Amino acid sequence: MPRYYFDTSDNENFVFDDVGVEIASFEDVKREASRAMADFAKDVLPGSEVRNLAIEVRGDAGPVLRVGLRFKIEQLCADAGAGRYPLQGEMLPPPVGHVGTGPPRSS
Repeated sequence: MPRYYFDTSDNENFVFDDVGVEIASFEDVKREASRAMADFAKDVLPGSEVRNLAIEVRGDAGPVLRVGLRFKIEQLCADAGAGRYPLQGEMLPPPVGHVGTGPPRSS
């Protein structure tokens, strides 16, 4: 059975997998890479605002698969940190650079 290695990177931190795991099929490799990314994200994302995660899977002949996840929190309301949120039926101004139709107009 082929052996696959799951190297991880978190922003600029790279961890080389020197143990690997035996996996029967490429479909199973993809499933395991997806599970590994979910576990990786669950461990490192809490408390983060921007994170770039990747898992590169390699076999004996080299890389075979890459799974990436970009996580970013963006504040959309300038007053949100001060506890200012829209009231029911009220719309706050759109963020700078936002292109939209604006608030509903009365007839």
